[in-house]
Amino acid sequence: MISDSIRAGAATILGQISGQPAHRDKTSDSIPGHDGARIIRDQVTLSPAAAQSLEEHRQAEKDAQDKLVDEIMTKGIREWAQEKYREKIEAEVRAQVLSSMGLTEDDYASLEAEVQKRISDIIEQKVKERLEEEMSEQAARSAAETGQDPTFQQAFLSL
Repeated sequence: MISDSIRAGAATILGQISGQPAHRDKTSDSIPGHDGARIIRDQVTLSPAAAQSLEEHRQAEKDAQDKLVDEIMTKGIREWAQEKYREKIEAEVRAQVLSSMGLTEDDYASLEAEVQKRISDIIEQKVKERLEEEMSEQAARSAAETGQDPTFQQAFLSL
């Protein structure tokens, strides 16, 4: 059950999004046979703009989830996971390389195309090195656990 404070907070936030306050009512009903006992229900009435904003947000979330499922189904979970992992490594390496050069993303964007290409090549090489290093470490760990040849493990993992 959602607490009163969460409901009030949601109503306030939705009102702020739309620029119009949400209206909150409390209704109660007596419980037959129980003197003084009441059921209290919170009801939040959203302005039309807030309701539309909420529906658009829900639809955007649903569309994003549908797109993700389609992508996974098309590529397969293994390929999708490898791609996401590579993207994560690329982002980390890119941030490290730019930082080590004293550059921000805005600085990088303002550089000449040739300089950007050189930096991109450096980033790609470092990503490749890091992925190969991690693959070797994983193969070694797996070989130690199973007692198999690390070369075989590394060849298998690269499939």
